[in-house]
Amino acid sequence: MVAYADEGMLPRIATEMAAQEGISEEQAISEAWAQARQLGPLLGPQVTKLMVGMVDIMAGKAQSLTVNVALPDPFMLNQFILNPMSSSERLTFTFELK
Repeated sequence: MVAYADEGMLPRIATEMAAQEGISEEQAISEAWAQARQLGPLLGPQVTKLMVGMVDIMAGKAQSLTVNVALPDPFMLNQFILNPMSSSERLTFTFELK
């Protein structure tokens, strides 16, 4: 289980992104959501949910994210490290966004 409770870091990233690109924070957050969803076909639905959850925190729609990962039995760490994309299909993720 991995838990993340935001203490302002992600909203500050939105502010910084907006300032660097010369756009509003709302536009920066909208672009971040679009990018997270565009990566879905490449990274898979579970990683997309994680990224969208982080953007939700960035937007102030949530304050914490808990991710539970169930590993397959048997789970070979060295095989996962060598080829994480093929192994990720066998992992089970659940998310809780508050």
